[in-house]
Amino acid sequence: MLTALVGGADDAFTGSLDVRGAASGRVTFQDGLIIDAGTSAAPGVESVLLRSGRVTAQQWTAVHTAGAAIGQVPALLVERGLLGRAGVQILARITVMDALFALASSAPTAVARQPARPGAVAVPALLPARPGIDARWAVRETARRLAVADQWSTQFGLTARSRPRPASGAARMPTAAPQVSLLAWMDGRRTGRDLAFALGRGIYPVLTDLAFLIQRGWIELAPPQGHPPADVPTRMARPRSTPADPSAPRPYGDRFHRAPATADTALSDHAPRRRYEILVDSPLPRPPISTAARIAEQRHRPAVDTSHRPGQVEAT
Repeated sequence: MLTALVGGADDAFTGSLDVRGAASGRVTFQDGLIIDAGTSAAPGVESVLLRSGRVTAQQWTAVHTAGAAIGQVPALLVERGLLGRAGVQILARITVMDALFALASSAPTAVARQPARPGAVAVPALLPARPGIDARWAVRETARRLAVADQWSTQFGLTARSRPRPASGAARMPTAAPQVSLLAWMDGRRTGRDLAFALGRGIYPVLTDLAFLIQRGWIELAPPQGHPPADVPTRMARPRSTPADPSAPRPYGDRFHRAPATADTALSDHAPRRRYEILVDSPLPRPPISTAARIAEQRHRPAVDTSHRPGQVEAT
């Protein structure tokens, strides 16, 4: 799939890439730039907005009904004060990159290119990334995330299908809002993917927080269904190189950093040199969370149904 994305950039492709596999989805190109990506395996724009509490179901229904068919959802979100112009594009980039990660990590079996037909009226993307995401950068960033996820799988047995639960006898609890919310929803039955849909967060950011919580001994992984506990690693020794502390406050919006030279740059031999790359993985801003109150309120909520289809409004 990543090779097909690079091909779309090389050909200045306009159209879509239909991905088939354990998780199916679609990546939309315009003039070689990625403007949209979606899959049922990762929360989309609707799930992120509703589950994060940024908009209500009634507000989303009104915006979707008035603007989806004519491509005016971004403008209406801004006009009605639900998101700022920068927030719209941040949300678009977050969901696109998380969809690419989910699709690439599901071992796709087929990728079919569907060029846009001249004169045909295409259904507009719900929240397109404008002016678009450089496909070569998206491939490098997705490859980096896949490599990190492989390390989590090897070290902790952590994947999107893992079922985390609070560890017994933890000395103290985290205070960062995203991690508190994760703990509040954990019950040993919900998977990492379930938690992402429940909280309106991306799969990769959720796995990042879960890996940190495992390292700190605050959570453990429940055995997969049908396997005895002895077959599953729950926690392993902390690696020598510890990543930056995710409990520190993260900025809301784009984070700029210089891209180090890696083997992945072979994918972009013909790409122009860039002074910086953009990495978007910050959650939408949320009100302060009380650890004890949030856990007491949410721990016994029913599991979230993640089988909804794009465009279908979720009840809050």
